[in-house]
Amino acid sequence: MVHRLVCIMRRQFLLLEAGVSLLRQEKYEVKIRVARINPDSPYEAYAIYEKYLPHERKEKIQRFRFEPDKIRSLIAGVLLRQELDVYLADKDADAYEIKKGEHGKPYLAGADDFHFSISHAGAYVALAIDEQPVGIDVELVQIREAVARRFYSEREQEEIRFMQEADAKDDGKRAEIAFTKIWTGKEAYLKYTGNGITNALAEIGVLDPSFWRKEQIYFSGTAIADDTYYVTVCTQKQVSISDKIVIEDMTAALA
Repeated sequence: MVHRLVCIMRRQFLLLEAGVSLLRQEKYEVKIRVARINPDSPYEAYAIYEKYLPHERKEKIQRFRFEPDKIRSLIAGVLLRQELDVYLADKDADAYEIKKGEHGKPYLAGADDFHFSISHAGAYVALAIDEQPVGIDVELVQIREAVARRFYSEREQEEIRFMQEADAKDDGKRAEIAFTKIWTGKEAYLKYTGNGITNALAEIGVLDPSFWRKEQIYFSGTAIADDTYYVTVCTQKQVSISDKIVIEDMTAALA
């Protein structure tokens, strides 16, 4: 009983330190958390969170050469640890284990109603939780025309060209957002399936409803941080990411 109470207090302290509400969901529908970090800070500024992570995660973090990568990996581990603590609160934690699939996608072995996906780029770390397979991707908003020519379908390339014409009239960034919306959709789908990067990216029809129907999936995305980043989630159910996303500032704790 005492041990259980200590575990609960430890979880609550971790959640409060990260500025996270202790609200629990009825079930893991689709939960999307995006943490804003300062990748230019020294790693030591975030190292306080290491104590909440398992040894394997700490070893993984230290294998990164550059400090921004260490910080992103650390915060991704913290977000996942928080959600695992909530999920396992009334379960035998020893019966569950994080493993990797054939193509390296991590999953919680022993659980058929807890699926997760992690992504990070620049100043943001994203985590999606669902009771069914899920994929998430966050990227800096930009346009890479060589990538579009190689990996985008003709329909997707046409969308970007149309947006470029609109941008030329008012110096907008519609094309950059369109490119990133499509790219994050492709990445989110690959994370959803767990197949990893393939040469068939052009066949992932982010803008094609027939592809959605064939694969029985949905894409939902939104721009964040004044349109400087874009986040897309791929799920088996229709959701609005703008209704689900929770953005947490993990730079305030460094002040």
